[in-house]
Amino acid sequence: MNSAALQPRIRPVAVHTAVPSGDDYSIWKLGFVLSHIPLAMVLNALPAVATVHAIVTFGLGMVWASSGTRLERVFYVCGYFMGAEVLWRMCGASLLWEFGKYGVSFVLVIALVRRGRNKPPLPAILYLLFMLPSVITTFTELSFFLARRDISFNLSGPISLFVSIWFFHGLRIRRKHIIPFFMYALAPIVGILTISLYTTHSVDTIQFTNESNFITSGGFGPNQVSSMLGLGALLMFLVYVLCPIRYRMLRLGFMTMILALAVQSVLTFSRGGIFMAVLSGCVGYLFLMRDRQIRERVMSSVVIIALTVLCSILPYLIDFTRGMITVRYTDVKSAGRLEIMAADLRIWLERPVFGVGVGQAPAYRLKHRARTAAAHTEFSRLLAEHGIPGAGAILMLCVLGCRAVLRRRDNRQKAFVMMLMTWSWLYMFINAMRLLAPSVMFGLATAVLLIDDDEQAR
Repeated sequence: MNSAALQPRIRPVAVHTAVPSGDDYSIWKLGFVLSHIPLAMVLNALPAVATVHAIVTFGLGMVWASSGTRLERVFYVCGYFMGAEVLWRMCGASLLWEFGKYGVSFVLVIALVRRGRNKPPLPAILYLLFMLPSVITTFTELSFFLARRDISFNLSGPISLFVSIWFFHGLRIRRKHIIPFFMYALAPIVGILTISLYTTHSVDTIQFTNESNFITSGGFGPNQVSSMLGLGALLMFLVYVLCPIRYRMLRLGFMTMILALAVQSVLTFSRGGIFMAVLSGCVGYLFLMRDRQIRERVMSSVVIIALTVLCSILPYLIDFTRGMITVRYTDVKSAGRLEIMAADLRIWLERPVFGVGVGQAPAYRLKHRARTAAAHTEFSRLLAEHGIPGAGAILMLCVLGCRAVLRRRDNRQKAFVMMLMTWSWLYMFINAMRLLAPSVMFGLATAVLLIDDDEQAR
């Protein structure tokens, strides 16, 4: 692979070489993805091995970032970290809770410095600077230990988002690098799927209620597991669209994996994961339908998946959950998110200038009879804890998002940018920034994705 393809704002050399087929891209990488089925079972049984696995991944990222060559390897490590964060957590790896966010941030910063990219985009700089005033507020109101803890936890997401935008912004990434990135991210997500399936079918009976289910989530947080399974289904769909796959069995394998990830996401009874994936896919679908080259392939796949779900999978799920899946997914209640958002807005009105300080909103919500849980919506958290600068931070994200979309003229590029950006915004709206994934997805959307073969030769 030529790492020059990942250099920022450098036009690829006009060399007309044969482009490998989608099958060449996918067969061995699909094997790598499937290898995480037995690996996940080992990691789940031996938490110490999961810890070593995480440390080795971080070590490889540091080595490749420090070497200054083969930048695509750093790119791939970033994707693998994104997919593996929840896998390491659910396997009980002995890591800092925010290891994924800070680990990737550190690797990307080293790569940026090593290659002399010292100028982040101005909106990203302003986004991070808007976080600083409320940091001072937190230090003035809490002891150093408590303030450091709250700041480290609550700003890990914004920091990883800033670094991801810095790394990806303006980066010209060819299709032959995008596909492996998605596959490397998918591999540990398949591990999450494996553990979830194992726990689901290793018990005699499962009591389904109108709440999230820990058994079908592999014994871990349904919110995080559902989100990553839904993201896996979306990424697999993106790979399927990008690859001009010839073999029917390989196409069948991709569609089967999409359905498996989506069905298990639904079975967690945490609704956000599948909703984010479906809505993001629908947004991208509107643009993909304008592309004559892939319209037939996408439409036929969507029809096949829809018929399979309606005629086979949905009846099975209704029977398996004793009808509770219908109750759960027709319930329009927000699980307390709107209550928390309303409390955050009231807190902002009380402390509009600099907010109540980083990580301090949960305690203030008690005054408004709301839950003390961590924020579920990043945007209301920014207003409550950062005040007017928080509103400025939201504005900078809007600027970055709009620029990423408006600068893409090709329908296929717009489709992928819209899918990545939509998923990231939906995740931040539903789950704040509890995972690394929204940061990486947002950052990747600001890159220049050279999806078409003819673009790569220009």
